[in-house]
Amino acid sequence: MLAKINRLRKDKDFASLARYGRAYFGQGLSLKCRLNNLSQSRWGFVVSKKVDKRAVMRNKIKRRLRAIVRQNLPHLRTGLDVMVLTRVEVKNLTHRQLKDKFLSLLERADLIN
Repeated sequence: MLAKINRLRKDKDFASLARYGRAYFGQGLSLKCRLNNLSQSRWGFVVSKKVDKRAVMRNKIKRRLRAIVRQNLPHLRTGLDVMVLTRVEVKNLTHRQLKDKFLSLLERADLIN
């Protein structure tokens, strides 16, 4: 689990990211990021019902993404709000494949130090 200070939790934060965030796209994943003027980065994950109708599967995908962020947090840039959006292709990926795709997307977005 990500620490509370590293989580996006309010609807207004997600809404401002959706509206004003810079978008980056990858295979099955996309992200929007924006400066937050804080010393920590905050992360939010969105897995819609289009990905899978079952809440169990949607939560599994979010848990995997959170784990990847938590493991790589010391290497990630700070001072950003980041929203990770998923598409249908993600539900068939193994954890390793998801990690590779997610880290390559983070590199493309220049979020890794």
